Amino acid sequence: SCTAGAWTTLLDMSGVGAGAVNVSITHGDAAGNTSAAQVVALLKDIIIPTLTFDNLVSPNDIVNNTTKGSFHITGTCSEIGRNVSISGAAVAQNVVCGAGNVFGANIDVTAASDGATVILANHSDIGGNPAIQASLNLVKDIAAPALAFTSPAANAYIKASNKAAFTVQGTCSENTRAVTFSGAAIGSTNCAAGAFSLALDFSGQADGTVNLVANHADLGGNSLSINRKYT
Repeated sequence: SCTAGAWTTLLDMSGVGAGAVNVSITHGDAAGNTSAAQVVALLKDIIIPTLTFDNLVSPNDIVNNTTKGSFHITGTCSEIGRNVSISGAAVAQNVVCGAGNVFGANIDVTAASDGATVILANHSDIGGNPAIQASLNLVKDIAAPALAFTSPAANAYIKASNKAAFTVQGTCSENTRAVTFSGAAIGSTNCAAGAFSLALDFSGQADGTVNLVANHADLGGNSLSINRKYT
């Protein structure tokens, strides 16, 4: 009813089809006079928007020390021009659903703890219908692998008898991952049971001090290089 010159009501639109809807309003006085009908044009939209992250398969789901400040994620969205709100893992930013119904963002997860982490996304249409929240599982790993030479000692002699097969040994942290050598000799062997051992050919090097560089990387792309000099 009209109260203090105003009225309000709730209408059940559940039985009305989606799309344009016209609502006709009239008002009558005590004498039975009725106002001209006023038509209010509405739009019924109950379709839920869609939102998904593009799946990242290991090791592409690992955030390493290099990418922690700008890790790229992508996905699909239904409402072009509307925001996709990204949160979780100390992240809070908005990006626009772009042409082709896609979105992308470079997220900074520097403040997130190492280990499993979840990124969330929300998206709504102009009518306020929210999409089902999307989630993306990531693993943050910024720890460098461990790598050390144990034998021979630094400045050990490379002799004529072993220059073509000079064995170097050491410890490593990433089992099944490669330990690669460069500098005075080139080679590669896998880390096994926390150790490596490889015979390297130094026969092409002139007499004097030579420098051997070893590199070891984990699944996430974190790497460590060390060097040892021989004579």
